[in-house]
Amino acid sequence: MALQRTFVMLKPDALRRRLVGEILTRLERTGLELVAARLVQPNRELAGRHYGQAIIRRHGERVRQLLIDYITSGPCLAMVWEGRNAVRTMRQIAGEHFCPQDCPPGTIRRDMCSDSVELADAEGRALENLIHTADSLQSAAEEIRLWFPEL
Repeated sequence: MALQRTFVMLKPDALRRRLVGEILTRLERTGLELVAARLVQPNRELAGRHYGQAIIRRHGERVRQLLIDYITSGPCLAMVWEGRNAVRTMRQIAGEHFCPQDCPPGTIRRDMCSDSVELADAEGRALENLIHTADSLQSAAEEIRLWFPEL
């Protein structure tokens, strides 16, 4: 199997809660290689390009705006990882569902998050779930081009 590259981002809540080291340790244990990393404070234009039409189709414009507010609320750690089955591996370790309670034990979201859709809705904000991982080879390529145009 050929090597794949995937995009992973630690969101502002991961940095605020000082979980970067613990999360990076889990990611490194996958055997994948970190090939690029950048600490970035996303602006609304970058966040809007990241959360594009697919989010609107799935969840609507209101959710998209909440997600943009969320990832522009503080610095994010954007990364590119490379290795065999990189997209699937990172999805599995992060937790494939956006809601932490719907992810299996042992995943980053389930083990380190306590937020819920109900709480986020009641507070009028996006669900905070620490980490974003590309969900396909196509989205990985698009997100890498967006966040790391030099690659």
